[in-house]
Amino acid sequence: MRFFANKVGLLGWVAFLVLQGVRAGASESTPPNVLLIVCDDLCNRVEANGFQGVKTPCMDRFATESVNFQRAYAQYPVCGPSRSSFLSGLYPESTRILDNETKLQDTRPGVKILPQVFQDKGYWTAGVGKITHAPWKPAPEGSWHQFELFNNEINVGKEIRCRDYVKKHGEIKNDADREKFEAWFKKNKIHNQNPKSKGWVDVDDEKLKDGKNVRQIIQWLEEKPYGDKPFFMACGIHKPHVPFWAPKRYFDMYPLNEVPIMQNPLNDWDDIPEVALYNRYVAYGFKPARPNDLLAAEYVQAYHACISFADAQIGLLLQRMRELGRFEDTIIIVTSDHGYQLGEHFLWGKATLFEPSANTPLMIRAPGMPGNGATSQALVELVDLFPTLKDLCGLDVGHALQGRSLVPLLKNPEAKVKDSAYCVTSRGKGPENLGRSIYTERWRYTEWLGDPENNELYDRKNDPDEHVNLARKPEYTTAVGKMRALLHHKQNEAKGEN
Repeated sequence: MRFFANKVGLLGWVAFLVLQGVRAGASESTPPNVLLIVCDDLCNRVEANGFQGVKTPCMDRFATESVNFQRAYAQYPVCGPSRSSFLSGLYPESTRILDNETKLQDTRPGVKILPQVFQDKGYWTAGVGKITHAPWKPAPEGSWHQFELFNNEINVGKEIRCRDYVKKHGEIKNDADREKFEAWFKKNKIHNQNPKSKGWVDVDDEKLKDGKNVRQIIQWLEEKPYGDKPFFMACGIHKPHVPFWAPKRYFDMYPLNEVPIMQNPLNDWDDIPEVALYNRYVAYGFKPARPNDLLAAEYVQAYHACISFADAQIGLLLQRMRELGRFEDTIIIVTSDHGYQLGEHFLWGKATLFEPSANTPLMIRAPGMPGNGATSQALVELVDLFPTLKDLCGLDVGHALQGRSLVPLLKNPEAKVKDSAYCVTSRGKGPENLGRSIYTERWRYTEWLGDPENNELYDRKNDPDEHVNLARKPEYTTAVGKMRALLHHKQNEAKGEN
């Protein structure tokens, strides 16, 4: 009787192993689909990442279904260099793209970006919106089977500009007023970024390009132009990039008198190298030593409204994927090209190396991964996305990747794959004019323009908002030395010299 029971148990175990082998074989023969959602200028003001006061229910839900990396860093806090970096798996000093004008095809003609490599693997590839930097600098050949760009928001911009004009100059009541308005309108272009345009518009979500972008992805999912092939789709979400336009209902979520604005020490700039500040306030209309609270609240309101608008579009897309049965067989990544400052250190915008500018949301859901639903505090970089997808999808890549695969963290979010993250930004043409930062679990160390004396050191354990530069304090000489050595090692790695 015991022999019979053991025999049955053995047969059951063999059957289990066979079944598992079948499942593994099916998994290997059916590559996962991939959906990459890239927001533009989205800082880590997401409720799932601890920021209270911004309504992001859709990203918050996705954070509970994915691995949510709260310490993810862009490699360059400006659109073009960052996107070239994570789409190629190379640091900006290796892509040699340090501005928004240079194209990867010119600096590294032998390097293929993600959609090209997926296409080589037999995937159907499609993109919509801003994936590479801009429509006038298109992706290399062989990137997309289909690509769409919805870029016409003239009527939306005109409505907001009209409201701005009336607010400043009064109602348009006759032909003379109309002529004055038309002359003013020509000088104040629709997409004028200086001063940064902001305002609500009374339209439905689908009238704006981000609404159109996600609906295009949904159309592809419904119509299945990919046939039997696995797909790689990339959806560019332009918000919350300027102009800060969104439907009125998102502005209504943030009453102006309830919007939080940053309160900084008045001496905040005293110990910061001047080159680090970069006048990141003039373009917004701020003037030093002048009352700015109302203008600051208006910008924060508009930025938060744009975040909630972007969140709703992401939610619409993810919900449709669930309904179509694609949520469970698709690797889904939600991220941004870099962060953004909203008054921290009296600075606005990007192109700084402070935490709000370099840190960015990153959520990755890979089907069947044990880490889904967890939050990770591991240091990761956007340059890690390419090697992660290489491992998950079995991609063949013709160039050496500089990031690290995050698959170990998708399995165990408590693990770590690196001890530091690296970010650079420029203050002029060429690598000699870069500021370089290294971020560790505790410290952020920065050197500007290749000058080790033009530096910053912040203890993020005791000073998470980076208000006290310790680089000149004698008691931190040892910490500066260790961080400097780590920075220079990482700099050589980023150049491809290690």
